[in-house]
Amino acid sequence: MNIADKLTFFRLGIVPFLILFFVVDTFEYGLAGDYLKIISCILFILGAISDGMDGYYARKYKLVSNAGKLWDPVADKILVCSTLILLSSTSFIPFYMTVIIVARELFVSGIRLVSIERGKLISASSLGKWKTGFQLGYIITVMVFISFEILMYRFIPQNFEHITDYFIKYRVYIYYVLEIITLYFTIVSGYHYYKNYREDNI
Repeated sequence: MNIADKLTFFRLGIVPFLILFFVVDTFEYGLAGDYLKIISCILFILGAISDGMDGYYARKYKLVSNAGKLWDPVADKILVCSTLILLSSTSFIPFYMTVIIVARELFVSGIRLVSIERGKLISASSLGKWKTGFQLGYIITVMVFISFEILMYRFIPQNFEHITDYFIKYRVYIYYVLEIITLYFTIVSGYHYYKNYREDNI
């Protein structure tokens, strides 16, 4: 197993710990006491970095393998979809984001499985990579803001609470922009996969 494949499986391996640290309630100070969510955020960022690194090593050292072609997008989907479900179930992101993204991933996974049965392996397209990049960026932004909010509630004195209020108020606009871009690439890249599949099977 080459280093690119090891990074892919590392990404899979951190998912249970990411979920565990996010859902564990410390029963202390409300959100301000949920410092384990910060560890969950760090794990997700490490997973996102590993996604870029495995692609870099695979291209630079020509470590492209059939296992990598198969498991790399699977690892991305598991990392992204499980975290989205986690965030939407705790009301940190809109439920419709999770529904659209997970539905797209299931749809594309179905196309890939049918293609494999017919002796073809569809590698990730450039649109698919942009989609993954924006999805990872969106989730990282949300989780980093959650971490900042925890730290603010924990350490900013009460007479400076207006700083926390401004932060919570204006971060919504950043979320909206990232949601629009992420959904665009999610839908367009899904259609691109379907279009290529149809052209190969007509």
